[in-house]
Amino acid sequence: MNHTQVLPSGTRIESYEIQKVLGIGGFGITYQAYDHVLNQTVAIKEYFPTDVAYRKSHCNTVSQQNKQDQEFYQYGLQRFLDEARTLAKFRNDNIVRISHYIQANATAYLIMDFEAGISLSQKLKHDKILPEDAIYHIMTPLLQGLYDVHQQNILHRDIKPSNILLRADHTPVLIDFGSARATASNQNTALTAVITPGYAPFEQYNGDNQGAWTDIYGLGATIYHCMTGVAPPFATLRISASYQKRADPTTASFKKLGTQYSKSLIQLIEWMIHSEPKKRPQTTTEVLNFIQKETSSSQQTNLLFKPNKLILNNSPPSINLQAQSINIENMTVSPDRLSINLAQAIGPIAKILIKKAQAQTSDPMQLVQSLAKHISSEQQRQQFIKQSGGSFPPKEAENISIFHEKNKESHSVTAITQDGLSHAINCLSYYLGPIAKILVNKIAQTVDSQEALITQLADELDNDEHRKDFIKRMKA
Repeated sequence: MNHTQVLPSGTRIESYEIQKVLGIGGFGITYQAYDHVLNQTVAIKEYFPTDVAYRKSHCNTVSQQNKQDQEFYQYGLQRFLDEARTLAKFRNDNIVRISHYIQANATAYLIMDFEAGISLSQKLKHDKILPEDAIYHIMTPLLQGLYDVHQQNILHRDIKPSNILLRADHTPVLIDFGSARATASNQNTALTAVITPGYAPFEQYNGDNQGAWTDIYGLGATIYHCMTGVAPPFATLRISASYQKRADPTTASFKKLGTQYSKSLIQLIEWMIHSEPKKRPQTTTEVLNFIQKETSSSQQTNLLFKPNKLILNNSPPSINLQAQSINIENMTVSPDRLSINLAQAIGPIAKILIKKAQAQTSDPMQLVQSLAKHISSEQQRQQFIKQSGGSFPPKEAENISIFHEKNKESHSVTAITQDGLSHAINCLSYYLGPIAKILVNKIAQTVDSQEALITQLADELDNDEHRKDFIKRMKA
C-alpha cells in the first residue's frame, strides 16, 4: 500500500490521536493511537478495502473510483459497522475487545483495547515449533473465545499465527476479525478473495459451505504450524490430491510428529484440518470435549501438560512465561486443566478464581480443595475433585455441604459469574465509559461475591445519585 494511503502520525479522529501503523490488511488499516479523554493507548482499525478505496495525498477522506466500487464499498462498510456492534458485546478475554466505533472521513473506525505482546508468528520465527503444553495453553482459550463468536453467527475466517497475539502472561488474544470480509461474500469476488494460503480451507476459495468448521480449520492449521514449523500445504493441493486418489500432503508430516507429540494431539489436529468440511469438528464444543476426554486420565494429563517455559521473542529478559503445573497425588495438572474442570461447574469465572487461589496457596491439595468450595452442586464438586486428583477430609467435606445448603436457603451471597461481570461493565459504562471494563475486572479479582462487587464498584462513582442508580441497575 502507498504511504499516502495510511493516516499520518498526529492525525486526530475525535479524541484519538494516531501514533503509528500496526498492520495493513486487505480490508483495513490498524493503528496505535492515544485517547486524550481517558489518557490511554488504544488500537484503531479503519475500514479501508484496498481494492476499491483510495485517498488523495494529505487527505483523510476515503473515496472510490467509480459507481460500482462505491456500491461495493458502502455495502462492506455497513457490514463492518453491523459486526462492530455485535463484537462490542463480547466479554471474552481471548477475543479482542471493541469498545467504540466512529463514522468519519466517509469510512468507519473501530476503537479496540490495545494489547501489548507479540504475535504467534513472531514467536514461531524465533522458536520454530512449540512444545505440547504450550500448544494447549494457546489452543484451549482460543476455542473458548471462538465459541462466543460463533454463538453470534460470526466467523473470523482468517485465523493464522499473525492474528494471534500473546500477552506478557502468555494468554492468547484473537485479533483482526476483518468484518467486511466475512459479510460481503455475495457482493464482489474481489471482496471474497482474501485468503491466507495454508490456513484457509478449500471452502473459502469458492465462498460456499462456510461455518464454525471453517474457523476450526484455521486454528488447526495454526497449531499444525506450531508443531511442524511451517503452514500446511495449500487446501487446493490437498483437494487435488484427494481427487487424484493420492496421499494427502500432510500425511507424511503427521507421521514424523509421533516422536514429539502425543497421539491424541496429532489425531485432533488431523481432524481439525480435514480437507472435507463435513469430516471436521462442526463446533468448538466438539473440539473442547475431545480435549477433555483425551486428557481425563493421569497418563494423558502428564503427557499433555508438562512444565515448560515460554520465552517470548523480542521480550525483555524479565518476562519469563512459566506454564506452572502442580503435582497432585503423582498427577500433573496445569492451571488450564483446572480451568476446564472448574468451568464445567461454574462457568468462565473459573479463571479468576484459580488466579486468586494460587496467590493464597502453593499446596496442590489445598488449591483443589479451595477451588472446589466454589461449586454448590455436590455431584459437580465431587466430579471436579476426582478430575483434579484431590480429595476432602470427611469433616471438611461435611462443612462445605452445610455451607452450600445454608447459602442456598438464604441467598445472601451470590457467586460472581461471567454474566454478572458483563452486566456490571454495561451498567458502569453508563457513567464511566470504556474505563468501566478495567475497573470491573480489577475489582472482581479482589472480592468473592456479586454483592461485594456491586458495593466496591459503586464506591468508584463520585456522585450519590449515580451510586444509587448504579446499584438499582445492577439489582434489576
